[in-house]
Amino acid sequence: MIKSFHRLFVCQSDEEYTSLAEFFRSLGLATGEAWDGRRSKGIKFEVPESGVEIGMGQGFPDADLVIEVDNADIVYQYAKDH
Repeated sequence: MIKSFHRLFVCQSDEEYTSLAEFFRSLGLATGEAWDGRRSKGIKFEVPESGVEIGMGQGFPDADLVIEVDNADIVYQYAKDH
């Protein structure tokens, strides 16, 4: 059911964004999807079983944990039942 699992860091400055990106690169995490758009920029750092995501700008959820699933209704019901 779960397609990916990432911890999201929403940075408040370019300095914080760059610092976190360099930190995760230095740990040896693989660079995944990256973007630099008009409203936001971000990069995913990945390992085979989990990942860390950092970003800044608008449009990010107000959450400490982001879980992507293939069917939100089924997963929501399962979580509610358990």
